[in-house]
Amino acid sequence: NYGFLVALWCGVPALSILLIWSLAEPSVIRHLILSALPVEQTAKMTPAQLEILIDRLKNMASGYGVLDAALPYEVTAAQALKQIQTISLLAKIAVVFSAALAGLIYARHKISAQLRARNHVENALKVLLSLCSSVAILTTLCIVMSMLGEAMRFFHFVSPSEFFFGTTWNPGFS
Repeated sequence: NYGFLVALWCGVPALSILLIWSLAEPSVIRHLILSALPVEQTAKMTPAQLEILIDRLKNMASGYGVLDAALPYEVTAAQALKQIQTISLLAKIAVVFSAALAGLIYARHKISAQLRARNHVENALKVLLSLCSSVAILTTLCIVMSMLGEAMRFFHFVSPSEFFFGTTWNPGFS
């Protein structure tokens, strides 16, 4: 049980940071790249054109070629994107490792013979199982609501009495 408790103290903060970083990273990198692009080029672009440009820059940064010649500002932005992605990856590794190490140091100071590790581990597992069951319940609820909404939409076009009690079979109708 002490080993599980140390694993929790190391893993939970590190995995939490990894999750938050991984969720926030794409939008932060996108914002940094868009702010680095020349304003005269991006000012006249629609949001769809900006997305195409970002995808093009991602392809260039990852080493995939582009079908036509790249403009100089695109090459510069792709190099900057690759550099930002590398820095972000290294920083993420360092921060997650530091959080795990901090958890290990904290656990080293906290563990003693008087500590009831089993109670802490059981409480953490109860919280985890409660979260998992909540996600399952919410997923089921969303599926049922979606099916209900689609059924309501369907019965706006097709009469329920005709659908359930009709005597003619018409696959094109329903």
